[in-house]
Amino acid sequence: CESRPKEALPVLEDTVVFFRRLGKHSILNPNFDSLAICYGKLGRHKEAVRVQRKVYEAILRHHGAENLETIRAVNNLSHFLNNKGSFAEVLELTSQYGPIAKRVLGADRLTYILLTWNRARALQGRGGSRADIIAAVSLLEDALQRTTRVFGPQHPRTRDNTERLENARMGLEECL
Repeated sequence: CESRPKEALPVLEDTVVFFRRLGKHSILNPNFDSLAICYGKLGRHKEAVRVQRKVYEAILRHHGAENLETIRAVNNLSHFLNNKGSFAEVLELTSQYGPIAKRVLGADRLTYILLTWNRARALQGRGGSRADIIAAVSLLEDALQRTTRVFGPQHPRTRDNTERLENARMGLEECL
């Protein structure tokens, strides 16, 4: 789905139909995540959110809140919600799961850092108030320090976070 979402989508949709026939836990199959990713890559954000929300709810029921898979599902759902413009829901999810992820996984885990990025993106997207931009910059500064320390300065995640931080700082300057 990464490089050819249009071609992968019908295959994934058929696979999902097959797994639905298998029973209630079939939503835990990775094909559902892949389907949501394909929808997202094709700009079908509402469908991506719908599928990923089901994945998150099933994983939460199966594993509970304090689990890596649940936190990953929250990250994926937050990503798709951000793409859809549902920033308030992202802020709600990330405020609930941020402390859990930090406690269970540690602040230097990529999953926690991605949750931080999703929260910063929602803060920037919900209206761009000065307080939101300041909070986003603070989150991104912390995430950049962590990614640089854990992955090194040349890692793609570090470079992405550097760019996000620069964009947030430009947004802050515009608010002044």
